Amino acid sequence: MNTQKGIYIGIGLLSLIAPIFPLSLLVIPMFFIFTLIKNKPSNQLIYYLFIIVLISGIWGPYLGIPQIAGFNLFKILMFVHLFFFLTMKKDFSKLKKMQVPLFLFVLWMIYSIISMLWSANISLSIEALYYQFESFYLLFMTIYYMDSEKKLYEATFFIFLFVKLS
Repeated sequence: MNTQKGIYIGIGLLSLIAPIFPLSLLVIPMFFIFTLIKNKPSNQLIYYLFIIVLISGIWGPYLGIPQIAGFNLFKILMFVHLFFFLTMKKDFSKLKKMQVPLFLFVLWMIYSIISMLWSANISLSIEALYYQFESFYLLFMTIYYMDSEKKLYEATFFIFLFVKLS
């Protein structure tokens, strides 16, 4: 059995254990942190971490820790993935066709930050800004990683597989 299949089987088994033992969800970020710190982060491993981020985003609160409201696997893995993405070598040439939409999205984020100056409730504005950051993260990473039909079919397959299992 290769590493890729082992990871997916492990995630599937963890999804069966997580509703009974919610803190078992911490195994996934710890696994990636120890693996990626031990070895230099590889692009392929970070790509599969992103697919797991997508899957955990779909499951959302189901993969959350009941004692801590709003704290789920998606948020943990998103920041773990973002950290390793920022430390790896990137190829931005695949984003050339999407420069204008991404630039407009960045402008929207900047405007959102500036609009906090006249906001009546700053805490709600920060929360909305965080959700905009999450959407920008998902949009940008999906455009970055899904650069071929094969990768798109692979990601779709695993998303549907784990949604079907749940």
